[in-house]
Amino acid sequence: MVAPASLAKAIASFSEEKNVKYSLAISEFMKKAVGIDPAHCVIQFMNLDGENVGCCGSTMKQLAAGK
Repeated sequence: MVAPASLAKAIASFSEEKNVKYSLAISEFMKKAVGIDPAHCVIQFMNLDGENVGCCGSTMKQLAAGK
């Protein structure tokens, strides 16, 4: 197994359709910006649940609900 070279985490932002677009954009950026061939880019997309992400003494789920 190859460890991810790039790890993207967000709250409810990823889907099968979006990840294809994100992967293309990230791969193109890595090639142009730092010369890394897309064949050497491994990207792992992870959706986070808002109740599992803390911020400002609360959770993102509570903050999004205005609490």
